[in-house]
Amino acid sequence: MRSTDGLREVSRRAGVSVTTASHALDGVGRVGAETRQRVLAVAAEVGYRANPNARGLRGARTGLLGPTHRTAVEGGITDIEYFVKIVNAVTWTAMAHDYSLVLVPPSLDGRPFDSLPLDGTILIDPLTDDPLLGRLSGMGVPVVTTGRDLSRKDAFPWVDNELSTCASRRPRPSRRHRRPPQGC
Repeated sequence: MRSTDGLREVSRRAGVSVTTASHALDGVGRVGAETRQRVLAVAAEVGYRANPNARGLRGARTGLLGPTHRTAVEGGITDIEYFVKIVNAVTWTAMAHDYSLVLVPPSLDGRPFDSLPLDGTILIDPLTDDPLLGRLSGMGVPVVTTGRDLSRKDAFPWVDNELSTCASRRPRPSRRHRRPPQGC
């Protein structure tokens, strides 16, 4: 079933316009609670799933997150099991929120990020006073780090590797970027 055909079918069965069905599914616009619930129920019944490419065009987002491993810059990944566990967790969390991953190669200057239209990035094991954090922030790309650099005063959200919890302070995304999914 094509997304547009599916949306038309959802709107027909729910007895609403295509625009109302779209707004109800996206949680935007002026749609009453009862109508929203009816549209969501019909969408679940017919197995409707929005086309991620169309959603990205409309929302000015790419649906891409770019994890990178910073310690690989200093001589390689020393704990491949740790890296694989993080990438697997990030992948499952991203997929649950309709995001895809682009594994970004490590570099000291962060140039790979210049050509990637990312909605956010996960910096695995940031370097001490990591210049990439400032660069990505300046580009308006939301960043989450595993571990944190105690020398930085920035309010980047981070995952505590020891306690497996997230820091509560999170930066506001720019208008271009929406907040990437956070797994904790």
